[in-house]
Amino acid sequence: MDDRSGIARAAAEAAARRSYGKLVAWLAARTRDVAGAEDALADAFAAALERWPRTGVPEQPEAWLLAVARRRDVDAVRRRLTGEAARDHLQLLPRRWRRAFAARSCPTTGCG
Repeated sequence: MDDRSGIARAAAEAAARRSYGKLVAWLAARTRDVAGAEDALADAFAAALERWPRTGVPEQPEAWLLAVARRRDVDAVRRRLTGEAARDHLQLLPRRWRRAFAARSCPTTGCG
């Protein structure tokens, strides 16, 4: 581990000791999802350990972590909503295909 990595790790550990609970509480209060807040904050700490050795520790590490965690949380919500919307559309496709097939197979009676 080089000096920059050690400094970044020490800064992340210090931020975790000082502010982890406060950051999770702040995120969870806005999303009503404690587990999601913890996941987003864990991703933010992982991003910090990757980025801070290259770019340096920010002046306000907790603010940086909060901003990254909020973005990760927003991304997770968008992925969930997109997945739900896609699922609803995909469920409609088989019905449309069945109706189209039935209309072609039995144009006058509708097969039913």
